[in-house]
Amino acid sequence: MNLVNYTCSTYQKRLHILIEGDNDKDFFYKIIKPLFCSRYRLVILWKYGKQSKEKINNYIVNNIDKENDDCIFVTDIDASPSKRLEEYDSIRDQNRIIEVIKKIESWYIAVLTDDKCEKLGFISPETTDDLGKGRFKEFSKKSGFRSPEAFMQEILKDFDIETAKRKNASFKYFIDNFALNCIYEKD
Repeated sequence: MNLVNYTCSTYQKRLHILIEGDNDKDFFYKIIKPLFCSRYRLVILWKYGKQSKEKINNYIVNNIDKENDDCIFVTDIDASPSKRLEEYDSIRDQNRIIEVIKKIESWYIAVLTDDKCEKLGFISPETTDDLGKGRFKEFSKKSGFRSPEAFMQEILKDFDIETAKRKNASFKYFIDNFALNCIYEKD
């Protein structure tokens, strides 16, 4: 399923978060979405990773542009975000898009406290800014999980936003600039 809706508050405005895949969806559902529920009537996660340029454009025009909604376009550093986003001028010209540059694996490790890392069997990195899939898989194996996805699910059970802000510059930038006035409510 590419579309996930979350009804949040009595505000009229909606927020669309365009994400690449399932790992992004899980992280944004559990950690990021609650931050925006105090400011938006509805938070919609939409996976664009395997969609054609035409389908992405149609989604933007028929959902975001049509309703004058807000949008966050999430992309990894290695995806050449500026090039990817310049294809979608209608939304970019209206200054309603926020480009988030990150590696989702680095955000997953960033939300772990030092104690949680120790319990999982590895030393907590001081920073996760340059942490990628390879190092994430190493942490997953050290922790004894059968797959990186199972490790991600374990991380989502116990996380700390303040720790993540301290360990990851792009996460801190995102929280401080886009979610600063939002109220966090853990499920």
